[in-house]
Amino acid sequence: MTFSARSPRLLRVLGVVSAAAVGMSMGVTSASAAVTDDFGVGAPSLAKPASGGRYIYVDDSGRNMVTAAKGSYSDGSPWRNINRVSCLTTGRLPAWVGMVGWSTDQACPEPDITHPLASVEAGVSVARAGDVVVVRSGQYFERVGYHAQRGTASRPIVLQNYPGERVEVHGWLKLVEADYWTVEGLRWIWNRVETQGAQSVVNFIGGTGWTFAHNEVRDSHGVANVLVRAKGGASSSSQRVDYAPHDYSIIGNCIAFNRGTQAGLDHNIYLMPSIWSTGGEITHNLLVSAPYGGNIKAAGSRDPNESPRDVNISYNTLLGGASGMIFGLKARDIAFTRNVVSLSRNSSYYDGGVKTYSMSYPGTIGVKDNVIGTYRFAIRESGWPSEHIYVRRIVNSSAPYTGSVKNCSITFTKSWTQDNYGHHAG
Repeated sequence: MTFSARSPRLLRVLGVVSAAAVGMSMGVTSASAAVTDDFGVGAPSLAKPASGGRYIYVDDSGRNMVTAAKGSYSDGSPWRNINRVSCLTTGRLPAWVGMVGWSTDQACPEPDITHPLASVEAGVSVARAGDVVVVRSGQYFERVGYHAQRGTASRPIVLQNYPGERVEVHGWLKLVEADYWTVEGLRWIWNRVETQGAQSVVNFIGGTGWTFAHNEVRDSHGVANVLVRAKGGASSSSQRVDYAPHDYSIIGNCIAFNRGTQAGLDHNIYLMPSIWSTGGEITHNLLVSAPYGGNIKAAGSRDPNESPRDVNISYNTLLGGASGMIFGLKARDIAFTRNVVSLSRNSSYYDGGVKTYSMSYPGTIGVKDNVIGTYRFAIRESGWPSEHIYVRRIVNSSAPYTGSVKNCSITFTKSWTQDNYGHHAG
C-alpha cells in the first residue's frame, strides 16, 4: 500500500493545560464557548506569497465596495458604487470613474493591510495562484469558497488567520477542485442561518494537493463537520480520476461536536472521496463527540464507489463517538495506526472502537498499534465476513486526561499514551 509522500508540517509545542476534567463534558450546548489555543488552533506565522503573488487582507472593518460621495457626478447622479471584487478580478473599471477624477488606486484599491476587504469570501474570490489571504480577528457570518481559483504546486494559495488573532467564520467553507490550497488557523462554526441545510460545515470536493491544518470545526447539524468527496458528473474513467481528491491532508485540527441526531449517519470527518482518489493523510487531529455516528467514517454513501482508498490515518484522538472509526463498502488500502479511541457515547451492540460493515476489501485495511478503550467491542465487524481486517497490537485501556474537551485542550495523563499515541504524539 502506498501513501502520500508529503510530511505533516511541524506542529507547534502545546502550552500547559491547567484545567482538570474527569470524563467527557458532552452536554455543551453553546457554540460560542470560549476556546483556548492550547491545542494549537491558528497559523503560527504568515505564509510567504509565491514570486509575483501578494498578500490579500480581510478585516471585518474593511470594505468590499467603494462608494463615490453624493453629488460627485456632473450628470447629477446621487452616488455610485464600485464592487472591488469585480474590478480586482477583471481589471476593468466602469466608464463613469473618470467623471469624479479618481485614479485607479482610489476607485479600486489593492486589498493590502491598509485597504482590507470586508469578507472572507471576497478574499477567496480575489485570490489567484501564489497569493496569501490573511484574515484579521473578528466574527464573519458567511458562506465561503464559491469563486475559488486553483493554485499550482509551485504557486499555492493560502487562506489563514493573522498570527495570534482569533478568526471565527459562522457559516461554511466549500472548496471545489481547490488544487494546492492551504486553509489554516480559522474557526469554522455551524450557524443557524448561514449553514442551515448544509450537509457539513467544511466541504472539500475534489482537488489535488490541498491541506486543511490547525483549524477548528464544530457544531455541525448534518452528516459531518468535515466532508471530503469527489466532484460529481464524471462521464469517463479519466474524468473520475480527475474529479477525485489526491494528495490531500487534514492535519492538527480540532473537530468537535456533531449535533446531528440521525442514528449512524452523523460524523465528525466523513471520507467519501471515491475509489479513484489517492494519497490522503489524516493526522494529529482531536475529534470529539459524534454520538450518532463515528468520529471518522471511511465509506461511500449511496454509491459504494464513493468510498476512499489510499489513506493514512495516524496519531489522532477520537473521543465520544458511537463508534470511533468506521470502515465500509469499498474502502481499501487504509492504515489506521497510533490513534487513541475512547469514551464511547450512545453506542449500540453494532458499534465499536473500530467498526466495519459490508466490506468489499477488508484485507486491505490495517488496524494496528492503537489504544482503544471503553467500547464493548474494540473491533466490531458486522455480519460474518469471510475475510477480516488486519488487526495487531491493540492496547485495551482507558485514556485519562487533563484539560478541557470543549476547549480542545486535553493532555493524556498516562505517559505511555502521551508519548506514543494520539494527537500530541508522533
